[in-house]
Amino acid sequence: MIRSTYRVQLHPERGFASLDKDLEYLRDLGIHAVYASPVFEARPGSTHGYDIFDPTRIRGELGGADGFEAVLENARDLGLAWVQDIVPNHMALDSRNPFVRDVLAKGTESRYSGLFAINWEHPDPVFNGRLSLPVLGEPYGEALHSGRLHFEIENGHLVLAYFEHRFPLGPKGVRAILRETLPRLERGEVATLVTRALHLLADARFDQAAQWLAEQCAAKPDLEKALDRTCSEMAVGSRHSVIANEAYAPVWWKTAAVCLNYTRFFSINDLIRVRVEDPDVFQTTHTLLRDLLRRNRVQGLRVDHIDGLRAPKEYLHRLQTLGAGPVWVEKILGPEERLSQDWPIAGSTGYDFLAWTQGVLTDPAGAEAMRDDFARLNGDREPEALAFEAKEQVLYEEFEGDLHNVAAVLRQLAAHFPAGRDMLGSRLENALAAVLAGMPIYRLYGEHETLSGQESVAVDTAVARARDRRPELDNEIMFLESVLRWHGFTEVLPRARRLWRDFWQRFQQLASPLTAKGIEDTLLYRYFPVAASAEVGCEPSAPARTPAAFTDWMQNRVARWPRSMNTTATHDTKRGEDVRARLTALSEFHQEWQQMWPKWRELMEPLCETVGNVRTPDIAEQYFILQTLLGTWPLDHDPDASYTGRLQEYMYKALREAKRHSCWTAPDTEYEATVARFVHRLLEAPEGAPLRDALAPFAARIGFGGMLNGLAQVVLKCTLPGIPDVYQGCEYWDLSLVDPDNRRDVDFDRRRESLAAVRQAVQEDPVQCWWDVCATWTDSRIKQLLLHLCLQTRNRYPDPFVQGEFVSLSVEGEFQDHVLAFLRHYGHTWVLAAVPRLPRGVAGAQAWPVGERWGETSIVLPRVTCGEWHCQLTGARHTTGQRLPVQQVFQELPLALWVTEREGGQCPV
Repeated sequence: MIRSTYRVQLHPERGFASLDKDLEYLRDLGIHAVYASPVFEARPGSTHGYDIFDPTRIRGELGGADGFEAVLENARDLGLAWVQDIVPNHMALDSRNPFVRDVLAKGTESRYSGLFAINWEHPDPVFNGRLSLPVLGEPYGEALHSGRLHFEIENGHLVLAYFEHRFPLGPKGVRAILRETLPRLERGEVATLVTRALHLLADARFDQAAQWLAEQCAAKPDLEKALDRTCSEMAVGSRHSVIANEAYAPVWWKTAAVCLNYTRFFSINDLIRVRVEDPDVFQTTHTLLRDLLRRNRVQGLRVDHIDGLRAPKEYLHRLQTLGAGPVWVEKILGPEERLSQDWPIAGSTGYDFLAWTQGVLTDPAGAEAMRDDFARLNGDREPEALAFEAKEQVLYEEFEGDLHNVAAVLRQLAAHFPAGRDMLGSRLENALAAVLAGMPIYRLYGEHETLSGQESVAVDTAVARARDRRPELDNEIMFLESVLRWHGFTEVLPRARRLWRDFWQRFQQLASPLTAKGIEDTLLYRYFPVAASAEVGCEPSAPARTPAAFTDWMQNRVARWPRSMNTTATHDTKRGEDVRARLTALSEFHQEWQQMWPKWRELMEPLCETVGNVRTPDIAEQYFILQTLLGTWPLDHDPDASYTGRLQEYMYKALREAKRHSCWTAPDTEYEATVARFVHRLLEAPEGAPLRDALAPFAARIGFGGMLNGLAQVVLKCTLPGIPDVYQGCEYWDLSLVDPDNRRDVDFDRRRESLAAVRQAVQEDPVQCWWDVCATWTDSRIKQLLLHLCLQTRNRYPDPFVQGEFVSLSVEGEFQDHVLAFLRHYGHTWVLAAVPRLPRGVAGAQAWPVGERWGETSIVLPRVTCGEWHCQLTGARHTTGQRLPVQQVFQELPLALWVTEREGGQCPV
């Protein structure tokens, strides 16, 4: 069983050889499994690897198959397992992708034409039988007339060229250019070669003809020159005629939202969905993975974007036929949503754990006060309304073509029902948009044409929101509800059933990316009362969780998903784990925040500019920037030019994601530049000094509280039910922001040196070592040491963590609401873990909550556990009764990880 994972981000500058040097460090840290970003052939230069070119080959830029085998071998020798991130949902729509290139050249005649989700029977004649390619930076006519869209011969192959793009010409295009070339030639060798190529094409042997032509061009430069001359001299009309007969149609990228005839990954035009639900496609794209699993080179899998798949459960079962070990799925759960119990998986990648753990460390009173403050600042808009508007805006701006395609199937389906036969297509489309915008979860699954209980509730919510926002569409919305609930499915003809299933699956595949783009990439940049909860998987309007609710959730987790991942940061989180830990601490300082906010606003005013009639940045953006500063304020309290640059880049992205004053498709560069100048003035210019001086002391207090929360997160992650996952570099303080900031290279040399030093120090004199790292906590050694000892404890006593029960412990006394304590138990082994909650209420703003500060507060232990315990952090031994004083538990450190081994069965609590 995998005991822990460490996520590594691989790219051309951080390939297998580079990773190989750090495996011994990961082993020494206590990690059990390397958890690697995609390693399959991807777009050249890709920094993340999710733009897959070929899932049947290991990426050459990382070191290729030999490099991969070498790092796997070394990992095995060191006792490290390997968990591999796979990307079944999509590939890069790029002519350098061999699968795509074949489809571009041959269209529906390609053996890979069924590999991708392309609607070859599109109602628009421009795209019927052709793949739309939204790659032009201008209207098609302008690109053609300017000559920027033209033909070239590249390495002997005829291509359609547009700036850096090169698209292969198919048989008709090659034939047309050869025919146009032939009359220009005198009799001779070149004319003979062109004639021979035409004969090969006439025999319907395109691949052979294209390869033969390329070889002849390489051997006969005059042939290539002749073809090149034809390409450069072709008239506009001739060029258009050739392009019109190709299996693809280049179009202006700004029209992509309405003219696409393929399914994208989210709204990214150059990522195309793979039809992995087709058994043949599955076999084609999983040959390499099958081999790796068969040879036990990979011991676990992480499935990217499970909700993008047409049939997730079926796909996961197919993975098991390949011999997959534990599988974790990237699944973002909505409020009160539970992971599907009948999926053959170990669990999710842990965004739910992130939300609950962060939530229980958030002050409910402070969060509520900050939510009220933000509501006044934001015009008292309800978050539910903001979410609906954000999704609706994204739907029409980025997914309008997808909406048209799904609505067209709905209209065909409606014609099979008396109640729907007279419904106008436009009204059905508007009703569909309203229900999609109202969906409270990412998607439905509807196994066996039925809804689960939580799916039925989700449909109730979506329909109620749609009817409330669009009462004039009530009939259409109610018809759509009946379709989503499968009402009457068994009573219709087979053709209607096929349409019904097709619509249902299309609806889900639009609902999921719409929620991701509308919530994760829009609402979270508009609604952020406590910015820590403006995070993937979190509920920004309800950031705090009570200890009782937290305990219930953990009991459910240990019963259902004991091997789900415990994550606190990923490559997709909006803020680093310790940024969020600080902003969670901010909820404890809400009164100071309320008092200081007017003064800070006053000090920000001279730093603002007016763009149009708007003071820039506006009040919401100022609120956002201040929380960002408090969350990321440098540990040395000295913001430098590098920090300023990072904040400026972050704000460029934040402004575009929010889509209020700028956006990706039509950026307002003047507004963005004004905000960048504001950040510069605030952090570096003399006029920003008063604000910096006012912020610094408060940032120091928040930083200390965030440090305590960050340490608590480490203990909770390593001891609560689930598998702890460490994002690369996060054994140190993680003050990063959204990607690409959180994908910066990690200094493993420094981490290796500090780990060796603290391991030696804690063995020689544990108490002195902890005093030292506490006194210098800003250098990150304290977090690294704590993580190391927690992982070491898991490795030494795996059973209580991997398969043991979870027992929440009662706390009594003055500070009973300020301690989280619980047991993990299996067989004879008991583990006690305890962390402070809302520590400011115990020790004040910048003091360690240890010793006598806890007064008479005590933890109530089960009778069976009374006796001697061994502290895994300091090495101390403690003898306990049923009432364990918290000041004893937190005598040296405000953290506890104790172990005892004794006879005893089920816990009597």
